[in-house]
Amino acid sequence: MFHSDYKHIIDRLPEGLVKRACERLLHHSKDPVPLEAISEKSEQIESYLRHTLEVYENSLNRKHRNMAQEKTNFFGKFMQDIEKEYRKRINANKKLRCEINDLKTQLQETEKELASMKVRFYSLVKGYFFSLYFCKVRFWPRSCTFEELYKSKGSPILFYNHEKRMAFQRPHPRQRRICEEYKAELEEENYHLRSELQTEVDTNHQNERRINQLEQDYSQCEQEIQVLNREIEHLENASEEEITELKSEISSLKNKLCQAKKNVRDKEKNISALENQLVEFEEQVEKLRCQIKIISSQKN
Repeated sequence: MFHSDYKHIIDRLPEGLVKRACERLLHHSKDPVPLEAISEKSEQIESYLRHTLEVYENSLNRKHRNMAQEKTNFFGKFMQDIEKEYRKRINANKKLRCEINDLKTQLQETEKELASMKVRFYSLVKGYFFSLYFCKVRFWPRSCTFEELYKSKGSPILFYNHEKRMAFQRPHPRQRRICEEYKAELEEENYHLRSELQTEVDTNHQNERRINQLEQDYSQCEQEIQVLNREIEHLENASEEEITELKSEISSLKNKLCQAKKNVRDKEKNISALENQLVEFEEQVEKLRCQIKIISSQKN
C-alpha cells in the first residue's frame, strides 16, 4: 500500500489505523493524493503518517497513565481497608485479652475459696469424728475409789460417767441431724465448685487455642501481602515512580501488620467476630490478586 521506506512507521500503527490513513489521504478535501501515487515516496504522505503515529502514541500513553492512576487509587483504597480491618482486630483482641485476664482472676479467687472451704470441711469432719470417738470412751469417776465402785455398783471397773454420757454418748438428735445436713451441703457445694472450675479451665484452653489460630492467620495474611508486593514489582504498565510509591505503602503496611501481630494478645473483641473479619480480609486479598492477574494478562 505505502512505500517501503515508511515501513518503520506503519509497523508501529495498527492495521485498521493504516487503512484509515490511506482512505483519508485519497479523499482529502484540500489536497487528495492520487491512487497511483499512494505507493510512492512523498513528503505529504510521510508527514501525515508521522502525525497519525504521534496522535496514536499520545493516546496510548494517556490510556496507560489513566490505567496506572486507577490501579494506584484502587490499591490505596484497598490498603486503607486493610488498615481499618486490622485496627478493628487490634481492638477486638484487646477486649478478648482483658476478658481472659478477668477469667484468670476469677479462677484464682475460686481456687482460694475452694481451698478455704476444704480447710473448713476437714476441720468439721475432724471435729465430728473426734466427737464420735469420745462418745465411746469410758471415764473413771473421780469421786469414787476402786472398792467403793465395786461394792456400790458391782459393775465393771470402767463405766460411763453420768455427765460424760449426757455430753457425748447421747447427743441431741437435732444437733446430730444439723451436723449431717451441713456435711452434705458442704459436699454438694464442693462438687458444684469443682464443676464450675473445670468448665472455666476448659473454656480458657479453648480460647487460647483459637487465639493461637488467629495469630497464624495473621502471619499467613502478611505472607500473602508480600507475594502481592513481588507481583507488583513485575508490572510493566506503571512507571518507576508509581511502583516506588506502592512499595513504600506496602512497606508501611507490613510494619503495621507486624506490630499488630505482636500486640494481638493485648487487644479486644469477640473471637467469632475476629474470625469473620479474617475471612473478609482474605477475600479482599484474593480480589486484589485477581485484579493483578487481569492487568498482567492485558499487558501480555
